[in-house]
Amino acid sequence: MGRLRSIELYIAIVTTIILAVLSVAITFILVTLYDIQDRTMLISMAIAINALLMIIFNMLLSVRFMKATKDLKQDLLLKEILYDLFHQTSLKHSIDETCDLILKAAIRAIPYAKRGTIMDVTSPDLVQFKAYEGYSLDQLNGMRLNLKNTYLYKETDGKMDRTIIIPDTVSYIRKQNKLAHIDQIIVEDEETIRSTVCTPIMVNGKVFGMLNVDSCKYDAFSQKEVDTLEIFAYEVGRMIRYTQVMNENIYLSRYDDMTKIYNRGYFYELHKKMYADSAIKDYIFIATDLNNLKEVNDTYGHGVGDRLIRHFTKNVSSSLTENCVFGRYGGDEFNILLPHWTKNEAYTLIEKINEKLANDPIKAGEDIIFVSYSYGVVQCPVDEKDYKELIKLADQKMYAHKREMEA
Repeated sequence: MGRLRSIELYIAIVTTIILAVLSVAITFILVTLYDIQDRTMLISMAIAINALLMIIFNMLLSVRFMKATKDLKQDLLLKEILYDLFHQTSLKHSIDETCDLILKAAIRAIPYAKRGTIMDVTSPDLVQFKAYEGYSLDQLNGMRLNLKNTYLYKETDGKMDRTIIIPDTVSYIRKQNKLAHIDQIIVEDEETIRSTVCTPIMVNGKVFGMLNVDSCKYDAFSQKEVDTLEIFAYEVGRMIRYTQVMNENIYLSRYDDMTKIYNRGYFYELHKKMYADSAIKDYIFIATDLNNLKEVNDTYGHGVGDRLIRHFTKNVSSSLTENCVFGRYGGDEFNILLPHWTKNEAYTLIEKINEKLANDPIKAGEDIIFVSYSYGVVQCPVDEKDYKELIKLADQKMYAHKREMEA
């Protein structure tokens, strides 16, 4: 703080000396040109010139100070918006919600911004609106655009590797369109978009989409707005990647990697929820165990054994309705939950699966392998009211069925 005051004092002294020298120099020039001899007039002229220079200097200083104050306020607003944004987005796991929050924040942070969109590249040729602000739902909801028709693609020759500014979108559209009646289509009013700034959104080094901010003012955006928009574009990319990683982790925590069905832990969690759900008064629990998987692994290798497991889960999954729950309990054991089903319906399902497997064996070289399984069917709460005991009962019935098949 002391050093800053010393610098300010130094500037004030230097400025005073410069103004004094200038006033003396101007006075000397005027005296020489007009041959002024009156000492009182000379002093008055020097004072007047010095005062005039001081006024001009203070005006320039005031303009500079006002601009600096405006920039400072804008920077403080940006920091406040970013702080709030980080807190809000940390509570979201949906990419759409995150994009919506960031777009609103960007429009709030950029002066003269009126509307905006976030678009993602859904294919090599198409983009769709991920979030929008200032536009109606009917205007943009579900709409897809040709990627090559976007400002960013055109102005970067398809590279989409930098931020671009369209200072006059009205003239730009007129120039791009060859329609004879384009002036009848573009009718300017106070809501007309007159300038646009667009920046790419990068995720893992690839273009995910673009962030666009529009203004009703011509030439509304400068390098400062570009820098601000790029901060928000970076934040979109960062949050999208974060959300992707979160969703990937959630998926890995819930699904079996080989079969893509629920793993043991998540199936157990869903079973507990189903058991506790008062709306589901009864349900069927089926425990299954693949037959002869060890023999297949020993004879043909684990690759064929894995194919057998995937073949089984594919046929079971395709036989279940949407509200059924299918999970891998471990190794060659699988469990099924059938809410609001009867035992007769469960046995009909088993017959359907058996028929599918009988008509669709797998091949191992020249050999044909028929996939079969043992099962135990129990009903809650008819057979057992405690869901843990229900699982034990289903296992007992399954192993009894396995012994019958082996006999």
